Amino acid sequence: LQEVTEPLALLLLSHPCMRKYFCTSFDHLPTHPNCPSGLMLLSLWPLEEPFLHALPSNAGRNFVCAQVRWPTRAGEPRCFMFGTFHLESSPRDSDIRAQQAARIGELCASTDLCVLCGNTNVKQDPQPLSFGLFEVDAWSAACGGDGGATRGVGVVPVNIPKSWSGG
Repeated sequence: LQEVTEPLALLLLSHPCMRKYFCTSFDHLPTHPNCPSGLMLLSLWPLEEPFLHALPSNAGRNFVCAQVRWPTRAGEPRCFMFGTFHLESSPRDSDIRAQQAARIGELCASTDLCVLCGNTNVKQDPQPLSFGLFEVDAWSAACGGDGGATRGVGVVPVNIPKSWSGG
């Protein structure tokens, strides 16, 4: 989740349906004085080794991730990294967004599989955004390429939270 505030986290966690979810605390580091929010992971499967990584930023942006053991039909769990982020939002911050994506890619490079969910805030950036993981945009893959990708030049100039998988 992105833009999580303490009241939102408390509201979510107080709902009976949320009792079956595992979560990290939200990062408590405001991204902007007028928007004191952070990041938080929610998962049906246990989150192991959660970690908060600072990203290159003008506004205190972070990447929160954890290992997840996902049950498979064969009975042996598959371990993967699960993470979320909210990249720099100013239209003129395309260089910082690229640095942030590269840093996230470095942090995920040692895993066989990762699932990244977040907001790239791409605003007609001159270059497509890459995490350097040979990632697949899950939204575009699921929608046959017509799903409103938000990764750079020639795509819809809106911010849709997205998921990628790499590995």
